[in-house]
Amino acid sequence: MYGQSIRGASKEFKDWVLKEGYMDDEVIDIEGGRIKFKHKSRIYPKELPVNTTISGSKKKKKNTVTIDQKQMVYYSEKYAKKQRKDQEVMIDPPKKYDKITSAGSAAYIDNIAFDKTTGEVVEGKALSLKLEKIEEDALYDGYYSIVTSELNMSDLEIRDVYRGLARIEDTCKVSKTEFETRPIYVWTNEHQKHARYRM
Repeated sequence: MYGQSIRGASKEFKDWVLKEGYMDDEVIDIEGGRIKFKHKSRIYPKELPVNTTISGSKKKKKNTVTIDQKQMVYYSEKYAKKQRKDQEVMIDPPKKYDKITSAGSAAYIDNIAFDKTTGEVVEGKALSLKLEKIEEDALYDGYYSIVTSELNMSDLEIRDVYRGLARIEDTCKVSKTEFETRPIYVWTNEHQKHARYRM
């Protein structure tokens, strides 16, 4: 199960996202508030490249296999507002514009180039906004897609499981960044074995 970017997806997928067929629903957030959203799903064949070894040789042959996957997309006005706000920040670049602070903004700016040594914008070029790209990306504000191999799961089950996975991932990030311990210096196999048991 994974989240799929809609803006970076195929034209066929984007067209499906914008078509009708959504069901209205709502969930209760952790603070007890009601979040309204709409969702739909479909089972769609996906072609995957597979390398197989030819018997009796070391050569590999490239094949494709087709597997069914369930694609679920949902729309939330709350998420749409967040994305619109993020986009406004991106198309209103900071005064000191460089490769790091511009991050996703560069995708919306024509004629932008960065100095390889300083990372700053090369001066003397007329910069302009890619208005068509900004308008196209805005069509998908508020939409999010989840893809799974669990074909029999309902849309709400998919959403709940994915949110659970996201929480686990966030917890792991926190535990990795906040975890501190004293240095442990061990040299012999016996010391290493005892150190593992004490941790």
